[in-house]
Amino acid sequence: MSKSYRSVLVLLLTGLLLQTCIRDEVLSPPEISPLTKTSWVSGELMTINGANFDPTSTKVFIDETLTGIAGTATKTVVNIIVPFTSSSKDVSLYVSTKYGTSQAIRFTIVPPLPSISKAIPNKAGIGKKIKLQGTNFESITDVVFQSGSIKTSALFQKIAADTLLVTVPKTVGFDATDISVSTANGSSRAISFTILHPPSIDSFSPGSGVKGTVVAISGQFLTPSTTVSLGTQALEIISSSPSSVVVRIAGVVKSDTLHLSTLGGDAKAAAKFELSPAPAITSVNKPSGVAGDEIIITGTALTGAFDVRFGDITTDIISNTGTTIKVKVPAGTVTSKISVTTAAGTGTSSFDFIIKAGPIIGDFTPATGVVGTKVTITGLNFGASTETPHSIKMGSLDLTSITWSDTKIEGNIPTGAVTGKMIITTTAGTFETSTNFLISGTPQITNFNPASGVAGTQVTITGINMGTTPEVKFNNVKATVITKATPTEIICTVPTGATTGKISVNSALSSTNFTVAAAPTITSVSPSRGPANADVTITGTFLTGATVQFAGVTATKTGTDTDIQIKVKVPVTAVTGKITVNNGVGTATTVSNFEVLAAPTITSFAPTSGIIGAQVTITGTNLQYNPVVKFGSVTATVSSINPTQLIVVIPAGATDGKISVTTDGTATAVSSATNFDVTTAPVITSLSPLFGPAGTTVAINGTDFGNLISVTFDATTITSFVSKSSTKIEFIVPFLSANNTTHSINVNVKTSVGTSGNSAFVYQGPPRIDYTSPESNPLTWAFLISGSNLSNVKKIVINGATATLDYKSDYTITTRVPSAAGIGSGFIKVYYTDQDFITMPYNVLGAPPPGVFPPPMIIIPPPPPGNFVPLNVDADWYDPYDASSGHWFRIDATTSSKNFDGNGDFISYKSSGSFSINEHYDGNDPELKSMLDGSYGSGSWSRTNLSFTIYRGDGPHYFTGVYNQQFQMVFTDSDTGQQMVLGTPCPNFPDCK
Repeated sequence: MSKSYRSVLVLLLTGLLLQTCIRDEVLSPPEISPLTKTSWVSGELMTINGANFDPTSTKVFIDETLTGIAGTATKTVVNIIVPFTSSSKDVSLYVSTKYGTSQAIRFTIVPPLPSISKAIPNKAGIGKKIKLQGTNFESITDVVFQSGSIKTSALFQKIAADTLLVTVPKTVGFDATDISVSTANGSSRAISFTILHPPSIDSFSPGSGVKGTVVAISGQFLTPSTTVSLGTQALEIISSSPSSVVVRIAGVVKSDTLHLSTLGGDAKAAAKFELSPAPAITSVNKPSGVAGDEIIITGTALTGAFDVRFGDITTDIISNTGTTIKVKVPAGTVTSKISVTTAAGTGTSSFDFIIKAGPIIGDFTPATGVVGTKVTITGLNFGASTETPHSIKMGSLDLTSITWSDTKIEGNIPTGAVTGKMIITTTAGTFETSTNFLISGTPQITNFNPASGVAGTQVTITGINMGTTPEVKFNNVKATVITKATPTEIICTVPTGATTGKISVNSALSSTNFTVAAAPTITSVSPSRGPANADVTITGTFLTGATVQFAGVTATKTGTDTDIQIKVKVPVTAVTGKITVNNGVGTATTVSNFEVLAAPTITSFAPTSGIIGAQVTITGTNLQYNPVVKFGSVTATVSSINPTQLIVVIPAGATDGKISVTTDGTATAVSSATNFDVTTAPVITSLSPLFGPAGTTVAINGTDFGNLISVTFDATTITSFVSKSSTKIEFIVPFLSANNTTHSINVNVKTSVGTSGNSAFVYQGPPRIDYTSPESNPLTWAFLISGSNLSNVKKIVINGATATLDYKSDYTITTRVPSAAGIGSGFIKVYYTDQDFITMPYNVLGAPPPGVFPPPMIIIPPPPPGNFVPLNVDADWYDPYDASSGHWFRIDATTSSKNFDGNGDFISYKSSGSFSINEHYDGNDPELKSMLDGSYGSGSWSRTNLSFTIYRGDGPHYFTGVYNQQFQMVFTDSDTGQQMVLGTPCPNFPDCK
């Protein structure tokens, strides 16, 4: 068309010169045949049949308003687009040519058919409410769900100009279905929708628990878009699949019913999830005691107890049967309540456990005496005479003829007693007086020096009544070397074999021990292996003040030494080897090595994903030391252990995340660098696109598509894919020979774990072609194809050349005979896949038919939607088929097409107005510039239509158009069929507005 206007001039001149060669055919006034129906839908293509239509001057008027012609008129056929109306209207139509006017015929224009753009959501269960969005919903009379041949009307409510609230009806079958809406004028095209099965809960485990409990729910149709609650409390969902949902009780727990809700409906468990009862203490085996006593606590719901306290002091649990717990009274305990804590809460005793105070001797009288002397001992906390064990001694011998109360004891000095201290022992402890009871005439040791030494050390003992030939013993080992002996002083040598203990002279005991220093011994090490900084307890003898080394590296002590025990930490730089203890006298060495454990590492795991119960191999180092493996927070069973490899079983309740390992070699868990994917049954979240013919590439989006086996497309199993990943599968829609019509089908995904739920897809059958208009045309001329399913058309080939598709919808295609097409009778091939096509005859003319020039472009815009917002007409418009020539219009709205607020800010476009128009030509053709540039006109626009008249050198030209939001707005010259569109921006025109 780049030279269309030049061609007009040339054709006019040629017509004058060749007037003798071409017969100027004179026609009778046009006649109209009865229309094929009496009611027509806004935006519908109307074919008017008749006679004496003149291709050069035919005009169509509806209620005296000029209506644009779609395509090229022939002598017997002219096509128009039925004008838009928002309500039914009876109109009159006639055809006019330069030879006269036809009779008028009456018909009814009805509003455009409704159209559904989408359902929100696109899948739901029976009784659920969904939203339908679309256009032309003003007069909806029915919403229909169709499964196969069964149609069911649904309750609906219009909530906005473009939105309906619809309740999914009860009588519809499950899985794929179609939804359409109807008015009195007809029905919309159906869209696909999936009716979901309602969920059902078969069981859940465990049946009781507390905050933090993980519960696995089993059932059917438990997805998609699952929510779970316990009563009114929403629960945290850990994982979900159509057959299993794992949740965590996250808040305050009380016994209640589990509720599960999906897009398909609601379900509740048959039994309640019970709150695990808090522990309760009913009794203890004894009401009082001292630190170190074993106590048996009896009660209810004690299973799983992890903390037992006496007041605020925690003690270790020795055993737990669920009804009894054995513990030891911890050091530092005072009289207080006992408490037991489980995950369900804390139970506290109603009584105090009484911590007995140790006995205290305040005085004894008399301070001296002989065997048989009665002594009165006074003090505190002696306890009852019935408590055992209890005793009162003088030195190493029990008093006789004892009377006992809590504050006073009386007894007689026993036969054989020697000067010594009064010593009381009760269940609460032992107390020893600082002064001796003096046996008249018997020896008494008042002091010795030095206080310690080894065998051979000389010791000086002072006292009274020791005699000149005393028997001296060091902890019952007799001293054989006595270099001096008087009643008040003895000098002797520590005998070989002596050990730390009392010194005795003629059975009189020293008040304090003589310490015999000796090389240490090691009897045990606990634990026998551990990591750096681990606490180690060494048991033996002569350990007080000793230095400890791990394979030569000195350790740090963590407590106070005793002669039989030292506590240390494993040095950071320690290596596996012997432990040595040196106390200055000698050194002791362990028989076995202490094994210093290195922390574990995780270098990899395989596979990287799997289902519950599958095995996973973890590779790393130092994995052999009592490993504990967790998937997230859930502990796994370890089935095989060696230093570099663990084989574990994925536990129930495991979720996607890091794998962690804890061993004896570390106090802190080490985690994998990457996440492990716990594979569950696949879930489809969406299809894209939702419809298409055979050959369409469809993407299935969702989760857990790993270990893919197949995709089921209706009854067809697909195992070959364009691409696949754990979240997306792409496949090509197969040709369905069994049912090759347009219909809704089910799509699902099958993996090694399970099968997803169904999602709906509309399989579009091949196109059907009803007719072409006209059936013959010269090169570059436009024509129309009418039929159904035409949106599936991929390309059109005419006599071997590919045509340009100017406009395509389900029912209409407009195109042009390609310039490369062969002249003469041939075929149109309409391809709906890359290989499949429909063939029909078509005749390519060698020259235009007489009197019809130039060829118009055919673009049929759809009717405006009900909630249409007008475009801005105050703009530049251009010829899209001749943009390079520089031909364009400028419309200046005399009444602005915009609404403004008080501040002058734009608010919206108006729905009607008038304007002036100027036509421009910026090309290099002086003839066209002379004809077009500076031409002027005026017009008006309304909510749906635009029309104007422009005056050129060859007279007035009438243009009409219909607003359109999905395509460019188009208006057409009613004389020539030439079309203009709104330019955004105008090509080649820098001053476009």
